[in-house]
Parts: sequence; structure tokens; C-alpha cells
Amino acid sequence: METKKFLNLIPKLGKSEEVQSNGKYLLINGISLIAAGSILSFFWPKLPPQVPLFYSKPWGEAQLAKPYFLAVPLLMSAVFLILNLLLTQKLDNYIFLKKSLIFGTTIISVLASVAVIRIVLLII
Repeated sequence: METKKFLNLIPKLGKSEEVQSNGKYLLINGISLIAAGSILSFFWPKLPPQVPLFYSKPWGEAQLAKPYFLAVPLLMSAVFLILNLLLTQKLDNYIFLKKSLIFGTTIISVLASVAVIRIVLLII
């Protein structure tokens, strides 16, 4: 009997418009993070000991960082994605807020991925 109650709590994915539109954004999130991670891992052996990452700092050594710091924007985007997905599950009645969180997370992921890819391709 408990199993039936549990199964009734699981939403039927793909049925509602809301899930389908959010799924598009989640797909974009996943593709951008996986693409940037793949490019970073593919070119990892060719990266120099220091890479330019902190462009807001003054010119010179202050802008340089170890190559593993290139993974930080991607990891932070993934953390934002997970946190926002958990938060959107709690916000059943606030559809606009749910869509805003998912759209914002998509923008963050795409921008972080583009930044990492551009830095890697600049160096290579």
C-alpha cells in the first residue's frame, strides 16, 4: 500500500507544459556544462602551468591562476543548478519564480561554459 502512495507522489514527466519548457533549459544547462568540461579535459595536457583567469585584476601575474581553477566556474554552475532545482521543487505555486530560477541558471551555465571555452581556446 505504501508503494502506491509513493508512486502517486511522483509527477508524470513529459505531460505538462511546465515540465517540457523547464526540460529544454535543463538540457541546455547539461549540454553547455558537459561541452565545456569535455573541451577542458581534452586540452588539459596542453595547458601551460598558469592560465589567464582573473581578468578584472591588474595586468600581469595577478590575472594568472593554476589550470585547475578553470573548473571552478563549471563546478559553481553545477552547484547553482542543483540548488535551484531543489528550490524549484519546493515552489509549487510560484510558477514565475520557478521559471526565473531555471532560466537564470541556464544563463549562468552558458556564460560560465563560454568563458572557460574561450580561455582554453585562447591559450591553445
